[in-house]
Amino acid sequence: MLTFNQRISAQKLYDIQLQTLEQNNFRLDQWQKNKFTVVIFLLADCPACQSYSLTLNTLSNKYKQSGVAFYGIFPGKYGTTKEDLEFKHTYKINFPLLLDPSKTLVNKLQAKVAPQVFVLNQKGSVIYKGRIDDWMYAVGKKKMQITSHDLNNALNEAISNKAISKSVTTPIGCIIE
Repeated sequence: MLTFNQRISAQKLYDIQLQTLEQNNFRLDQWQKNKFTVVIFLLADCPACQSYSLTLNTLSNKYKQSGVAFYGIFPGKYGTTKEDLEFKHTYKINFPLLLDPSKTLVNKLQAKVAPQVFVLNQKGSVIYKGRIDDWMYAVGKKKMQITSHDLNNALNEAISNKAISKSVTTPIGCIIE
């Protein structure tokens, strides 16, 4: 059970349709086939998103065999599809990237910054929301050493059928307007 009040109707969540970078429709009901789905809000020109690309790729690879799928979401109409594609290629993003031009998913999940992550179970319930880790402690400020691997810990606990010990953290990044 989450420590925050974020109960989303799975039906309403899975009815949402976004677009791929290639402008194809993508229905979120496809997420039901995953044991867990990690949603990461990204902005192509955000230094924090750029800095976390390697970590996100590593985690995506690490958990793929456990039934965990990662999806990057570009919210709103801040950047162009060309910029989003450049982000994908420059940072070698190995998970699907989707466009949310009307910010339907942003509003549903109440995302505020990028990168901000949400871990969903098969029912569409949010079991973790917040930061990737504590590397960034303020906008533009990074620690020398990461001491709390929040997303990794939440995924380890989730796939082990344990309660998420820290289900909400405060993400630091670029504001989603």
